Amino acid sequence: MSRLALPALALASAFEATAEVRSTGVSHTGERYHVSVTSHVAAPPRRVMALLTDYDEFNRLHPMVVASELLGQERGGTWVRTTYRDCPLVIYCVEFSHTSLFIRISEGLLMAHADPAASDFAYGRFEWTTHPEGNGTRLTFLSEVEPEFWVPPIIGGWVLERRLTRVAEEIHETIKALATTGELPAGEVSARGEAVHDAAGR
Repeated sequence: MSRLALPALALASAFEATAEVRSTGVSHTGERYHVSVTSHVAAPPRRVMALLTDYDEFNRLHPMVVASELLGQERGGTWVRTTYRDCPLVIYCVEFSHTSLFIRISEGLLMAHADPAASDFAYGRFEWTTHPEGNGTRLTFLSEVEPEFWVPPIIGGWVLERRLTRVAEEIHETIKALATTGELPAGEVSARGEAVHDAAGR
């Protein structure tokens, strides 16, 4: 039985913020996937972290993000429910969601833990760190997730790695634009609107 690691992809890619990706890593142990990404952002750390913590605007980051909803505050953090829809193959689409507690540990560290009882994850842990570097920010993302939904065995590691790379590149451009101009890249607004409409109206 194969499981899809796209929940990790959605969060990993959605919170990178540059066109310059310095390193990426994807591995798995059993059903649990590990994702790491380091990139450089041509924007100050404060601006990058502001984008990472703009929880109710996650849908701007990529067409696969259908919606995000703030659920409340607890233990110094914010509960957020995020829903995604992706079509890794033309003949197959999947929709999944997770409810996670996001906690700003320090000025440059954001962590989130998924609630298995309210998520399509049996386990989910996410971490973003920002450090000043040159005229911008070094952004590091780490995640460990265990998706709970089944997908066809044809979705293997090779397909997943290609999908990770493609979505990461798309999201880098989006976040770079948001960090520097506050606007989505040209041509992205209509595409994202169609993606959200399709997911909500299917």
